[in-house]
Amino acid sequence: MKPTDPESFTGRASVYQRHRASYPESAAREILRGFQPPIRVADVGCGTGIASRLLATQGASVIGIEPNADMIDQARRASEAPDIDVRYSAGSGEATGLEDGSVNIVVCAQSFQWFAPEQALHEFHRVLKPGGRLVLMWNDKSDTDPFTVAFSKILKQAQAEAKRTGLWQKRNDSRDPTTHGYFENVRHWSCPNPQKLTLDGVLGRARSASFFPTDEDSRNAIERQLQALFEEHASEQHVELCHDTVLTIADRK
Repeated sequence: MKPTDPESFTGRASVYQRHRASYPESAAREILRGFQPPIRVADVGCGTGIASRLLATQGASVIGIEPNADMIDQARRASEAPDIDVRYSAGSGEATGLEDGSVNIVVCAQSFQWFAPEQALHEFHRVLKPGGRLVLMWNDKSDTDPFTVAFSKILKQAQAEAKRTGLWQKRNDSRDPTTHGYFENVRHWSCPNPQKLTLDGVLGRARSASFFPTDEDSRNAIERQLQALFEEHASEQHVELCHDTVLTIADRK
């Protein structure tokens, strides 16, 4: 599996939609801050449309761009509300299919790591209007909360095994939109975004990862570890996966 393989999430769209954390409304307001309606937003690598729907509820006109057919189908099913302006189209970070200068804002929510940076940044510059904005958005897990740290450690074991067997390759970890000279004036914003989970939610969150094993023995072994972890930390049958929602914001040159 290559980092930009559009099939990475095939078969995972439903569990991704149910169990991935959303983002705070305050993050959406920060993304749109300073623009006057109509605000056209491209959510590139939109997955099941979690960020697309959030931005649309804040008044933006959103097009979600996604290469995986299962994810787009799930996004469309989840976005049927008549009072939001959101649609979806097949495309990638490097080739969105959008017209030159057609959007005010490009958002990459948990997706920039899948793109080839130079090609994607060039593409975002092309589709943005003068004065446009690029936002990279992440839900970063806590490195101090005991449950979250242990959860991440278990998933890293699964990731390492997928890498060892050739089913996963290291992705682009850059969060610097100024590389290659297309964007400037970088600033950062963050706020806490904890996710309350039952045991089903903990298992579902793990299963939504692109590297989570599909063979029964490996899957069962990881899920036993997750269940034990849940039982150790649960209060009233819930745990909190602690994230901060982090925005990296830059302006089109």
